[in-house]
Amino acid sequence: MTYEKSARAACDPSGAGRMHVSEGFPEGLPDEIAGKWQRIVDTVAVLLGVPAGLIMHVRDEKIEVAVASSGGGHPYHVGDSEHLADSGLYCETVVCTGDRLLVADALADEHWKDNPDVKFGMIAYLGFPIHWPDGRPFGTLCALDSKSNHFSQIFERLLIQFRDLIEQDLAMLCEGLSLTQRLTQEREEAHTAASAARAELATATKLSVIGELAGSIIHEINQPLTSIRLHADATLRWLDRDPPQLDEAVYSIEKLRVSIDETVELVASLRAKARRAPEVLKSLDLNEIVSKVVALARRDLSSMGVHCELQLEKNAPSLQGDRLQIEQLVMNLVQNAGRALQRISDRPRRVSVSTKAGSEGWTLVVEDNGPGIEPALTGMIFEPLFTTEEAGLGLGLSICKSIVEGHRGTICVEERDTGPGARFRISLPVEN
Repeated sequence: MTYEKSARAACDPSGAGRMHVSEGFPEGLPDEIAGKWQRIVDTVAVLLGVPAGLIMHVRDEKIEVAVASSGGGHPYHVGDSEHLADSGLYCETVVCTGDRLLVADALADEHWKDNPDVKFGMIAYLGFPIHWPDGRPFGTLCALDSKSNHFSQIFERLLIQFRDLIEQDLAMLCEGLSLTQRLTQEREEAHTAASAARAELATATKLSVIGELAGSIIHEINQPLTSIRLHADATLRWLDRDPPQLDEAVYSIEKLRVSIDETVELVASLRAKARRAPEVLKSLDLNEIVSKVVALARRDLSSMGVHCELQLEKNAPSLQGDRLQIEQLVMNLVQNAGRALQRISDRPRRVSVSTKAGSEGWTLVVEDNGPGIEPALTGMIFEPLFTTEEAGLGLGLSICKSIVEGHRGTICVEERDTGPGARFRISLPVEN
C-alpha cells in the first residue's frame, strides 16, 4: 500500500483524538475497559505470534502508546509518543487515510524501509483505524513483527473484530456519560461495554486452529453484545418518554450491568482457555440456561418467521459445567436451526428445544422441521470448516462438539420421527 501525499495533507491531528470522557488517558478509563483492552493486545500478540500488539491513541498533535502487549520482546512502552504529522510511522498512514495498512516487509519496500519503526527492528505491520462514535480518529489497533509477515485474512478479520469491540467501548463511554448526567452520579459504572474472543485450539492443523478461533469470536461475541444492546436500547426508550421513566431506566441499567459482568466473566474464561488453564466447573441449572438463551434468540428467530417451542424437565438435578460454554452450545444449535429453516416456505417454521434428566445425566434436544441433513453428510458436519451454507464459516457445530466433549458428553444428529428436519441430541453427565 502506497502512502499518498494527499492523505498526509488531509490529516489534521490537532485535537482529533482528545478524550472527552477524561483528560488523562488511559488512566481515566474505567478499570474494566482498561483491563479488557490489555487482554485484547495480549491476545493479538499471542495468536498472531508477533512481539507487539498495540492500541495507539491520538491526542493533541501526538500519537502515543495507550496499551502495549505485556511480556516484553518489543521496544514500546505505555506513554511513548511522537508528533503525528510527517512522522513516517505506520500508524500515521492508518490515522490519516482511515484505512487498514499491511506492510509485509518494510526492508523490501522503498517507501517503508526508512520508517522509524524499522530502527526498532519492526519490519512487518498490520493496523486498523479506531474511531470515536462521531467519526473522529481515536487511534489504531496494530500488530508489529520483527520478521517478514504477510498476515493472513483470518488474522485481519480477528483484528477487525477486536477493533469493533474497542469502538463499542468508546461508544458506550460517550453514551454512558450522557446517561449518568441525566440520572445520578452513582450510575457512572454503566459506561462499560464488553467482549473479547476465545479460541477453541483443539484441532490438529494451524488452519483449523485459526478457523476455530475466528468462529468462537463470531459466535460468542454475538450473544453478550445482543443482550447489552437490548438493555441499552430499553434504557434510552425509558429516558425518551415524557416525563422520563427513571425507575424503569435504572432497572434496565442494572440488567445492563449484569450482562456486562457476564461478558467480563467470558473474557476471563477465554483468557484461561488460551493459557490452557484448568477449567473450573460449577453447579448449573440447565433449564435456567436454556430458558435464558431461547429468550435471547427468540427476537432474531421471530424476524425470520420461526416459532420456537420450549419443553423443560421439572425438578431436575444440577449439571456440573462451564456456564458460558453451555450457553454458547445452546445458542449455536438454536441459531443453526433458525438458519436452516430459511430454505423452506411450504410449511410453518418451527424449532423445538427440550431437556430431560435421568439418573446418569441430562439430555438436551434441539430440532427443527427444515430440510434436514443428507445422510452422507452426517459424519462430516462436526468437522471444522465444513458447511452447507454459502456464507457459513463451518465452525458452529465444530465448536458445539468441542464444548460437549469437554464436558464428557456426546452429541449426534438424527432424523426426526415426525416429518422432515434435523434433531441434535446432546447427552451430558450430571457429574464431570
